[in-house]
Amino acid sequence: MLKYRITSSLTADLTWRTDFAQTEVDDQQVDLERFPLFFPEKREFFQEGAGIFDFGVANQEGRRDMRLFHSRRIGLSPARQPIPIIAGGRITGRIKGTTLGMLNVQTEALDSDSIPASNYGVFRVKQDVLERSTIGGFVLNRELAGSNDFNRLIGLDSTFVFRRYFTLDRFVARSMEPDEDAKWVSSVNATWESDLLLAGMEFFSVDEDFRNDLGFRRRDDMRRYSPKLAFSPRPNIRWVRQMLFSARWDTVFNHSNELVRRIDHYVAQVSFQNGSVLRTSPSHYNFDRVERDFEITPGVTVPVADYTWNVYSVTYRTNPARALSSRFAFTHRAGYYGGDLFVYGFTPLLKLNEDVSFSAGYTINDGSVPDGDFLEHIVNARVNYNFTNQWLTSTTIQYNNSDNFFGVNLRLNYIFRPGDDFFLIYNEGRRTGGPLDGEKDRIVQAKLTYSFDF
Repeated sequence: MLKYRITSSLTADLTWRTDFAQTEVDDQQVDLERFPLFFPEKREFFQEGAGIFDFGVANQEGRRDMRLFHSRRIGLSPARQPIPIIAGGRITGRIKGTTLGMLNVQTEALDSDSIPASNYGVFRVKQDVLERSTIGGFVLNRELAGSNDFNRLIGLDSTFVFRRYFTLDRFVARSMEPDEDAKWVSSVNATWESDLLLAGMEFFSVDEDFRNDLGFRRRDDMRRYSPKLAFSPRPNIRWVRQMLFSARWDTVFNHSNELVRRIDHYVAQVSFQNGSVLRTSPSHYNFDRVERDFEITPGVTVPVADYTWNVYSVTYRTNPARALSSRFAFTHRAGYYGGDLFVYGFTPLLKLNEDVSFSAGYTINDGSVPDGDFLEHIVNARVNYNFTNQWLTSTTIQYNNSDNFFGVNLRLNYIFRPGDDFFLIYNEGRRTGGPLDGEKDRIVQAKLTYSFDF
């Protein structure tokens, strides 16, 4: 990889035959609905300057609805398998009050997944205006080799801040592809947020059959209206730092004006002076229209119907700054797709010192629906141990009984000079049941990075 500083605030990066062997493995996740799961970007080349390309984002409470540019669509298949990258280049930085980002990557074909060679391009510009506001534009492009197939996205966005507490976010984008009418996505989010009060309204719309080869989205053919309100007093109680009482109402229609989803969120939270937090949702109302049968877990199907259920949850998190901290969570979805779902979560974190730490996440999904019962265990555990400031190790252990998967990833990182590393990686995954029981996949990789100044 070649890095060249064009100016003091503008940098160019070039990469060729890029290998991401040293990248941390993804956490195991289980989809309890029928929409795509969001996995964050962990590859260093795409993480650098990532904030410049962070645009066109829409969220529900605790869940991402859309990101117009999600770099994981480059060099990774939908099954999260690496796609060889031939070469790529990036320019990021600022010129006076203008933020600039350009990215272009060429990938090879992945015949095993029927993914053709492709070229990916992103252009992003954002201009500072007023005191704390911006306006910007973006272009996304993917062209598939050996065909006339392409997908292009052009759009505008803005963020305006008025009177310190009032923020107005807006984006609109048009998607184009061969022999198809243009499709649109848009969002408006107006929010007043002070330390005491939050009040706002969000509108988010995605056309039917909207295509974006470079982004992430959970669903299309939707119009979501989301008013929200929160009150955060600081009472004169010696052991309480702040309280929170919030409500949010998400109502989703398709473009035929039919109700397809509704979620009413209600939250009460107490932040204590010792750094711990207690959060409860006394009642979340959910409505979901299932328009096609789907498997909630292998062998258990949810049929087409309208479903309603209520969610009750409690979460307690101790002070994360302590040597030993943890998070406990319990959720009951009463009536979940015609049945019941109990979710238990335990996340301990142990920091013995700056060189040794242990973290784990253990989730249990205990559910039953009319078609059958399921019990899922998901484990993501990590141990970091640094022998010295130059010799660093990390070990990741994962288990997911829903996918019959057990995995171990060990990584040794030797920093022989600042910016230059040697990595030794051992990765093993094995199947613990089902038709592939006992199947193993082992990989040992070594990687050396060495920089030259000129």
